[in-house]
Amino acid sequence: MMVRTLFNSSSTVLMLKTKVDLISNQNLLGKATTTRRSLKCNDRQVHGSDSSPTLKQSNDKVLQSRAPDSLCAHRFCSCGRRRLMEAIGTSFFAIPSSSASPPPLDDPEDVLNSIHPPRPDWYEELYAFILDKGSKAYEAEVAGFKSQIFTNLRGKAKTVLELGIGTGPNLKYYASDNGVHVFGIDPNRKMEKYAQAAAATAGLPPENFKFVHAVAEALPLSDASVDVVVGTLVLCSVKDINMTLKEVMRVLKPGGLFLFVEHVAAKDGTILRFVQGILDPLQQRVSDGCHLTRKTGEYISEAGFSDVDINMAFVSVASILGPHVYGIACNVLLPFSHKFEKIAIVGGCVVILSGLSVYIGPFFLPCMRKVYPSPGSLPKIGTSFLPIPPSTASPPHLDEDDPKDVLNSIHPPRPDWYEELFAFVMAKGSKAYEAQVAGFKSQIFTNLRGKDKTVLELGIGTGPNLKYYASDNGVRVFGIDPNRKMEKYAQAAAAAAGLPPENFKFIHAVGEVLPLSDASVDAVVGTLVLCSVKDINMTLKEVMRVLKPGGLFLFVEHVAAKDGTILRFAQGILDPLQQTVSDGCHLTRKTGKCISEAGFSAVDINTAFVSVACILGPHVYGIAFK
Repeated sequence: MMVRTLFNSSSTVLMLKTKVDLISNQNLLGKATTTRRSLKCNDRQVHGSDSSPTLKQSNDKVLQSRAPDSLCAHRFCSCGRRRLMEAIGTSFFAIPSSSASPPPLDDPEDVLNSIHPPRPDWYEELYAFILDKGSKAYEAEVAGFKSQIFTNLRGKAKTVLELGIGTGPNLKYYASDNGVHVFGIDPNRKMEKYAQAAAATAGLPPENFKFVHAVAEALPLSDASVDVVVGTLVLCSVKDINMTLKEVMRVLKPGGLFLFVEHVAAKDGTILRFVQGILDPLQQRVSDGCHLTRKTGEYISEAGFSDVDINMAFVSVASILGPHVYGIACNVLLPFSHKFEKIAIVGGCVVILSGLSVYIGPFFLPCMRKVYPSPGSLPKIGTSFLPIPPSTASPPHLDEDDPKDVLNSIHPPRPDWYEELFAFVMAKGSKAYEAQVAGFKSQIFTNLRGKDKTVLELGIGTGPNLKYYASDNGVRVFGIDPNRKMEKYAQAAAAAAGLPPENFKFIHAVGEVLPLSDASVDAVVGTLVLCSVKDINMTLKEVMRVLKPGGLFLFVEHVAAKDGTILRFAQGILDPLQQTVSDGCHLTRKTGKCISEAGFSAVDINTAFVSVACILGPHVYGIAFK
């Protein structure tokens, strides 16, 4: 059958003449049914060859070991450009580079390690064991809606890719079908034995299952190579969710389905969302990157699928992970990252010939997206409850005439209630600590008595140090703190120490950008402050700048425990949570080393262990001389 097709693109008219043996729309497209939310592609037949090869035969066709010049070869393209058609001798259309392409590294293992750095063997083994043994109650509760969405695979899908297959809890829902081939992707090698066992239990022949050690952000599969992608409790843990979803769309055939079950962030403003925000850093640390606060439903809705059906549920047994979304996304749009041999339009339908595969479908597809919610309908988030302090970095170049700009760039404003609560806890909850450190505080503060007239205290907080030096006649104190709510407590402590009101000034500022002149103070005091500053090196440079020649820097700081100890291991796990709930305080900073290397002419450092401080027990204290 001869087909003539006219393409109009801007002012260019291209005439294509192609000979295509059309097959019936009914056989290719299947029957469309309507779900509760009118998912028009749930029962769409997934296109594939009538005689599906065994998995061993198909590996060379689907996985990355294809010849570089193969039609569907997935390769790391140095130029970053993919083309829609490369007809012999002429390229009709040039397609911009695919943002879904994996990083340009030659070795797949390099790609894997760059996205998912290797974990210790014992951790991966323990994590796999816990998932295998500890998820039975969860799987029992989600079985209902898993069964609901997996019915779309039964008897239809020939090639299934499961992202983050883990221990294989989903295989029982679809792997018993005759002729189904499954690729299970997971970055944790220790999951393989559990997944293999689950595949065998589900009745999947060994030759039809392949475990692939890889990450979802760089799938080692060819374009348009699988009928279905399955992902359950995986998008919470990937490093880049947008890249993962682009990869899903890339490997899906036209008409392919993406089935998902994911826990998500609770509704903004709820107590559960507040708790998720506090525990999220710890969850990421102990659960291999799992995020509690991802709005995964929104990401899927905005990923570019032609139709998305999303349902919401609450899984009570999951506790903090209770809010869930589940559903199906349909990929009936043309996969433009793929290269086609022939393309034509017949009666409003597009006909694509790619190797042995033929696709017939509508050329102009109506937008059928079920918005999860639309971005415009989302409530204004405003200030997050307990913001994680920004990563250590130098602040941007700002107008130094606007101190507020500088302050906010380094220490973004916290909610009033949080600053008030933090100041109250510091004022009322540190008495036992202050009693235990009084000995070595007295030891170093004797160097100030009767000698120094102008003192700058960094992170003065509630003023617990003022009693050691502020009663001297003529001493003047500048107290720096980014938390305004500390001022009333510091003023009270100054008065209690006998410091006249005119000799004390509280300044709302940060240690990284001190609003004082060069060589303007006799001494700088810092206790439990270098653990919390955004940039410790910048802070120490500022200390050196404002000190007069011969000036002193007096410090008492908690520090990281010795490497290799159990306490150091515990600090590493709890550090993200500590930063969140304690206004940026780091458990793992080697502050003594930073002070020693800051350029002081002499540094006298002592070590101590403050037992009442528990996880913050290891301390350094001493004096640095300019």
